Amino acid sequence: MFFSNEAEGSDPVRFLDKVYPHAIGKNIKRIRMARNMSQEELGAQVGLSANRIQQYECGFRKPKNDLIEGFAYALGVNTLALRDPFFWNDESAMFIFFKMEREEGLKVYKDKDGGFYLKFANGKNGNINRYLGDWYKKSTDIYNRWLMASTKEEREAIDQEYADWKWRFPKDLMDEQKRHLDSIKVDIIKQQIEDLQDELDKLENKSDEE
Repeated sequence: MFFSNEAEGSDPVRFLDKVYPHAIGKNIKRIRMARNMSQEELGAQVGLSANRIQQYECGFRKPKNDLIEGFAYALGVNTLALRDPFFWNDESAMFIFFKMEREEGLKVYKDKDGGFYLKFANGKNGNINRYLGDWYKKSTDIYNRWLMASTKEEREAIDQEYADWKWRFPKDLMDEQKRHLDSIKVDIIKQQIEDLQDELDKLENKSDEE
């Protein structure tokens, strides 16, 4: 049976095109408020008035790609955190799963209690399992710290840290990897300097003996 959105009386693609501006506007507003930025402050960074920012946040206007990139840069997030381009309802989620089955080896299983769960094989590029591992590590750390927090303010700060991590994903991971590689490079260069210094000392000692 061909699916259509009865409320809109239209094909899902047409329906999504209508709700897209509202979805991206809500994301902009949610992250802007989490950043404690006013509409005036955000507008100043992207060259728009506060009134125009309000129009985008309310879904009255649909931002073009370059403006979405501008919003993302101003808010310090991945553009995908604003676009929210894939998941809209249960039907759209299924097509995400179908695509991931084809490209990333996603499989559906049934447990002994009759519930369903998804597992990934190692996909073509292998990134999905690495990303899931990073997500598991971060979410576990956040959960444990949240349980140990003694005040509401501490828990809110931890929640915001987790939200920021997801909004910027995978930038934080890339930054961490870069720091790790830079540290390795520094160690290598230090060792090379020590080796060269040893070689220089040997040559100088030999020259003195002669």
